[in-house]
Amino acid sequence: MPVGGIIGAALGAWLAWRTVRGLEGRAAMAAGFGLAGFAALGGAGWYGLTLYERGSPYEAGEEPTVLIEWRLPDIVPPSDIVNYRHTMRSTFKDWTLNTEWDDPVAREEDGRTVLRFRGEIRWRRAGRIFQLWKFPADNERITVELNLGADPQAADSYGPWKEVSAAPGHAFRTRVLR
Repeated sequence: MPVGGIIGAALGAWLAWRTVRGLEGRAAMAAGFGLAGFAALGGAGWYGLTLYERGSPYEAGEEPTVLIEWRLPDIVPPSDIVNYRHTMRSTFKDWTLNTEWDDPVAREEDGRTVLRFRGEIRWRRAGRIFQLWKFPADNERITVELNLGADPQAADSYGPWKEVSAAPGHAFRTRVLR
């Protein structure tokens, strides 16, 4: 702890004691409750800030896994799938989350290619985005909000397809595993 913090705490306690001692009866009691309330508020603020800064992480091995399927507008040859890049990010402190290709990497559905990804969620925070782009066009990323909530619950199957307004013909859906 810095020396200034120790000196400030000691001087603050001395000043508070001196002020409360000079008061009478009810005023002294009110001042005491006021100081106790102020200390409790400071402690709660410190605890809340600490919790916010850590992001309320999951315990190791308990992180939910998010499965993402991304439907492209048409069929993509298997040799071109390697040109697609992806990332999942948390808007909490702009952290990149572990994301990888799922197995199998792609499948066909209704004459369209569906790319498959999986990622881990580390923090109990809302605000997770997924980005997809085709190499080498790194500046043409398609970004979607996954809308999973702070602590998403497991699902038995994928949710409905959500059309991507920024990229006509593209759609995605998610599933959470625990």
